[in-house]
Amino acid sequence: MKYQKAKEHIDSFIQPDEMFHGWFIGQYYNLALIFIIGPLAWLTLRFYYFAVTDKGIHIHRLGLSDQFEYSDFFPYSSITSLSFKKGFLQKSVRFSFDTGRSLRVQAITKGVASVPKLTDEILKILESNIGG
Repeated sequence: MKYQKAKEHIDSFIQPDEMFHGWFIGQYYNLALIFIIGPLAWLTLRFYYFAVTDKGIHIHRLGLSDQFEYSDFFPYSSITSLSFKKGFLQKSVRFSFDTGRSLRVQAITKGVASVPKLTDEILKILESNIGG
């Protein structure tokens, strides 16, 4: 998806009383499925756009058709824990929610300018707002 088109979509979900801090993209894949179904495992690949505001996180899922399929908002109070694993080009980020569900993605930290990245400023905001 083009950078500007994704930015416009995400901006349409941010309320006027929210302060936008930044956004990043993450991908989820199940490595075990590569050994089970082989080359068709790419069908399980999911891309997420995360918009970080002062009130919470907007999560937008991008489908295989390059269109947004799903959008949701999670206030910081509904996110119970946040954990990171260091990486060279990506960081593994795991969000745990108060419903018992969790989301693990590989967030891009370095790359071309047209890809929204997980920066140190966004990390500090997330760590300061999410307990755990």
